[in-house]
Amino acid sequence: MEAPFAGDTGGRLAGPFDPPLSIPLARLAAFEDRTALRDPKARTSTPSLVLARGALEVRGPFQLRRTAHATRARGRNFVLATGDSNPIHTDGFVVPGAWTASQMVAPLEVLLPRLALTSLRVSFTGVAWYEHPVRLVLKITPSSEDGTISVEAVAHQSDREVARGGE
Repeated sequence: MEAPFAGDTGGRLAGPFDPPLSIPLARLAAFEDRTALRDPKARTSTPSLVLARGALEVRGPFQLRRTAHATRARGRNFVLATGDSNPIHTDGFVVPGAWTASQMVAPLEVLLPRLALTSLRVSFTGVAWYEHPVRLVLKITPSSEDGTISVEAVAHQSDREVARGGE
C-alpha cells in the first residue's frame, strides 16, 4: 500500500501526522550495528525521505536495512532479561526467536518514538545461529489516512530466511 499525497501539502503526507513524521539524524547513531535507510523514490521529484533541520522528514514509503550481530553474549543477556532458560539458547547455538523479533521492533521504537506499536506477527521460517549476522529489511509505509504505519519485515542469516513479520 502506498500512501496517497495531496498536491497542496508541499509534498508532505496529508492527514494526521502533525507535526510531520520525522527521523532525527542523531537517532541513527544509537545503533551499534550497521543500519541504513533506503528511499525507493530518492531520485524522483517526490522522494519519501527529505532532509530538513537535522532530520529526515518521512513523506512516503521507505526501507530500513540493518545487520544485527547475533552474538552468544547478546543472546545470553537477552535470555536473562526475558527469563527464557531454554538450554538451546543458554548453552546451545540457537538465537532466541524473541531476540530476532525484537530486532524488527527496536529500530522503529528508536527512530519513530511517537508511534505506538499496536500489533506484531512474526513467523519463524528457519533457525538463526549465534555468531552469524542477522540481516533485517523493514518496508515501512506510512498512511496519511489514519496516522499509522504498516511494516513488513524479513530477517535473513546467510542465504536463508529465518523470520518474516509485519502488521
